[in-house]
Amino acid sequence: MRPEPSPSITRARRGASSCSGTHNGRQRPALAATTLALALALPWWWAGARGDNGNNPSTPTADQDAAPSAISPPPDAGEFSSVIAPILAAHCIECHGEDQQEAGLRLDLFENFDSGDRHLWTKIFERVRNEEMPPEERPLPAAGETAALLGWIERQQQATASGGMRRLNRREFSGALRHLTGLEVDFAGALPGDGRMAGFDTGADALQDAADSVSQGMEVARRAVDGLRFLEPPRSRLLTLDLRETTDARRAFDAWRDDDMRRARVDAIPNPGTGLMLRPKWIGERGGLELHLPPPPGRKGLITLTVSVGVFKPHEGIANPRLWVRIGGDAVAFEEITARPDRPQRLSYTVSIDDLAIGSDGLGITLTNMVETPYQVAGFDNEDRSREDDPVPGGTGLFRPAFDRRELPWEEHPVPYIVVRDMEVEIDHAAPWPPEHWPEANEGRLAELLEWRRTAELAAARATALESTNGDPDRQSAAADEDQPEPDAGPTADGIALPDPDTLDVWADELLALWIGRAWRRPLPPGDHQRFLAFHRQLLADGLEFDDALRATFQAVLLSPEFRYLPSPALAATTTAANDRAADSPPPDRHGHHDETAAQHAIASRLAFMLTAEPPDAPLRELAAEGRLRQPDVLAAQVERLLADPRSRAFIEPFVVQWLEMDQPITIAMGHMQQQDFRFARYLKESMREETIAYMHRMFTGNRPAREILASNWTMMNDILARHYGYDDGGPADGRLRHVRLRRDDPRGGGILSHAGIQSMLTWMGDNWVIYRGAWTLRHILDMPPPPPPLEIPDLFPFDPEHRGLSLREVLFQHQNDRNCAICHRTMDPLGFAFQNFDLSGRWRDLEYERYSRSELDGKIAWHGVGESRPVDAAGRLPRGEEFADYQEFQRLLVRHYQDDLVRGLARHLLLYATGRLPEVDDMNEISAIMEKLEPDRHPLRDLLTGIVQSPAFLDR
Repeated sequence: MRPEPSPSITRARRGASSCSGTHNGRQRPALAATTLALALALPWWWAGARGDNGNNPSTPTADQDAAPSAISPPPDAGEFSSVIAPILAAHCIECHGEDQQEAGLRLDLFENFDSGDRHLWTKIFERVRNEEMPPEERPLPAAGETAALLGWIERQQQATASGGMRRLNRREFSGALRHLTGLEVDFAGALPGDGRMAGFDTGADALQDAADSVSQGMEVARRAVDGLRFLEPPRSRLLTLDLRETTDARRAFDAWRDDDMRRARVDAIPNPGTGLMLRPKWIGERGGLELHLPPPPGRKGLITLTVSVGVFKPHEGIANPRLWVRIGGDAVAFEEITARPDRPQRLSYTVSIDDLAIGSDGLGITLTNMVETPYQVAGFDNEDRSREDDPVPGGTGLFRPAFDRRELPWEEHPVPYIVVRDMEVEIDHAAPWPPEHWPEANEGRLAELLEWRRTAELAAARATALESTNGDPDRQSAAADEDQPEPDAGPTADGIALPDPDTLDVWADELLALWIGRAWRRPLPPGDHQRFLAFHRQLLADGLEFDDALRATFQAVLLSPEFRYLPSPALAATTTAANDRAADSPPPDRHGHHDETAAQHAIASRLAFMLTAEPPDAPLRELAAEGRLRQPDVLAAQVERLLADPRSRAFIEPFVVQWLEMDQPITIAMGHMQQQDFRFARYLKESMREETIAYMHRMFTGNRPAREILASNWTMMNDILARHYGYDDGGPADGRLRHVRLRRDDPRGGGILSHAGIQSMLTWMGDNWVIYRGAWTLRHILDMPPPPPPLEIPDLFPFDPEHRGLSLREVLFQHQNDRNCAICHRTMDPLGFAFQNFDLSGRWRDLEYERYSRSELDGKIAWHGVGESRPVDAAGRLPRGEEFADYQEFQRLLVRHYQDDLVRGLARHLLLYATGRLPEVDDMNEISAIMEKLEPDRHPLRDLLTGIVQSPAFLDR
């Protein structure tokens, strides 16, 4: 009996038939309804229930989008009523019953264990086992009662446990499309935002499908496959220009006017033999190189921009510039340029035109040379733009040298120039698929297809070259000398001869097998893709050309659950075995799996999406095929390999940002709004955030001990952070974040708690918000999250008139005496005072003001200290009663007494991020075993991550 479809799938199905569009000026078939019906076909884990071996192309329907969870028998209510309910009544219901619900928890309504409350029972288990509940003033249960309660919770979770699955989030969906198509396009921006579970976008319960996510997924899948070609010749218009010998900047792009270039503005200096020298701009200034080109027909497709650039700096001490790239109004990149002009950086960007703004002049492309950090050059005074009526100490223009632009030749100006050597724009870019460098593309009959495509493209190039000769015999002879083969006679596509229909059908068969195998991230049983091949044949019979029919079929594959969902190893193994065509399935292996091959590939996918946000690469696929992904040494080697890969940023950045809630606004506070640092707030804020990401990346890749999250003698620093922290002398000279040893007299010490990006985001209303900082530390560092505040309690505003004359500590003390607030604030507030030495910008201070006032100019906000200054009071208390007098003592106590809390919380978050589910009792027991094993080595982080990956929680659930 088939489960009913979810409401979201039903809604998506109703609107499916409305999709249509154009492609390359040709009408695209309105296939959305047919495609969705096929794409949402029976998942492979349901195929065995149909009895048709999955090969009947007429059977797929949209009703089967989501896989069911394994159904376990309901727990026996007798043990709950006779044993568990009396324990709860005796020790818990008074605080968590009808009259009172401490921490928002009510237990008197439970009648038995329910799988939907698994996480709640896990919390009860932990609190009772750690003797945190009942509270100190109440007697503990007898040992037998505690054992009975804990044992019952553990047994119920184990009895109802089942392998699960989750939808790919938008980061992963985009990464999977890039991996599959070979197109370096960020598709995530066109998808709706994902829900969060415990702060993470990988939580299964938060990744529920809705009508908008399904329909937008369809559209993004269409864009991805429209960027591919199989037998068609290149359809794009390629504009290339060598700018090295340009003598007139205004006429540099005249050669593109024949290609209907609408408009060009070039704020640059020609330097024959080198290239166009883009003049520098500072924040708030406009200009650069601006082009307007015609979009492809239908304003759909991909555009690729490629430029070769270097930097020319006439003097020592000049800062590196950044190339700001905008296409269609969207900021595509902010690249620091460090290469010499004779050894340029080659940068390439591919974007989807569908999401871009196209004006009356066409599609805009802008390159701007931006300087984002202050600098000084020997022999030049820096500008001073102070006004006489509003003097600023040191001047407002101290971000660049002053010089006379008329008297000094441009090549001696104390500014950086970005040198543009050449440029290439490909409009309506489509990539040949499969990419020739894939090993599978050179196997079987696909090798014939690649050879035919190369021959056809050479013939097309020859025809184009002959056409461009305009009848000149000498030029025709030169074009013909390339000895390009003539195409065979027969049916043609755009003038290129096609092979016979039988050959085309074989090629389609192998192309689909390769596409589906990579899309579904597992080996395909023989014939498993036949329903898609039948669909392709039907589209050909309906009159579509080979490439259009294959693109429609590829899109159908992308909309199938096998692509869009990530099953756990347990679900992949048991459901694949249930679909086995054999009459008698093999018995389960020692892990409880019926199909270890499916489990191996599910492990490979889980590991790859965790550490790279992409499907498994070739080494992982090979190890899965060999059945080696349960071997501890193999897993350890793969974790180390993937962490060292640049793709690991797709793990580190989202994990760190979500673990620490770093997507909050960062505050930059200035004594005066016009001082130079305010001009570079974007770069400074970006660097403040990147410091923590780069720090944690080094912690994982370097296998650093967990204590260094709290305290160390180093950090990651670049040029703007060196200025911010007072490391101007001898600090990094460019924007690359690198390991820097801290000065012994630096009172911040090391560790992420002293990072400006962390402390500056934990401010509010112009002050270091003690409550917020304390709650954040409890939640994210000490793994002791406080409950949400009661709804009836108003927010505390320390600057209210009723608090006039009181210090912040006195205001908070009054707050703690309110019985509704005391249970949390007596822990949060004393902890938050540890960070009082950090100002609004996250820098160290020894003095603080009575209060702060806010001013604003042109959208920029500054906070000013008001009233008398006083020494910072950073004394406080940790959750278990340890008192500290200052930040340094606070750090020492954290390292000494709270490392285990930090590591346990980090491990919990890693497991949630990896598996998409909140850790339960068995998972926490495994985490405890990992911690115990790593304790002698002080819990090195890569080993901690490896332990998570090697655990049954990762491999079997």
